[in-house]
Amino acid sequence: MSSGAIVPMILEKDNAVEDFRKLIGATDPAKAAPVQYALYLQNL
Repeated sequence: MSSGAIVPMILEKDNAVEDFRKLIGATDPAKAAPVQYALYLQNL
C-alpha cells in the first residue's frame, strides 16, 4: 500500500464499472494485456 492523493470519479453510463475495469486492465499480471506505452514510444 502507498499513500497519496486520490482521484474521485463519477461514472455515468450503462455498464460503467465493467467498462472502466476493461480500461484500467487486469490486476493479475498473468492476465494483463501487453503494455501499449512501448508501442507508442516506437511510433514517435
